[in-house]
Amino acid sequence: MSNLESRLRTLEDSTRKGYTTFDPAGRPVIESNLAAMRWFQWATALLARPGCDEEKRLLREQLARSSGKDGDGGHLYEAIWAMYCGPVEGT
Repeated sequence: MSNLESRLRTLEDSTRKGYTTFDPAGRPVIESNLAAMRWFQWATALLARPGCDEEKRLLREQLARSSGKDGDGGHLYEAIWAMYCGPVEGT
């Protein structure tokens, strides 16, 4: 393996793959092999689909345990959590 190939492999191995969220202690909660946007699409579709109650329960549990920034430095999981909770009722 050439030096360039070795360096590319090191870069590839150090690049985070998939979408990850963390609990308040910094431990991973959601660890998906999907990229963030694909995970978002999957989670949105799951919550909109009838049935799949066990999968939805597990996702809701993971969303509730997630805290702070996700692995991409954002809060994408919070958008899914807000969609699950639904709109805020007006007074």
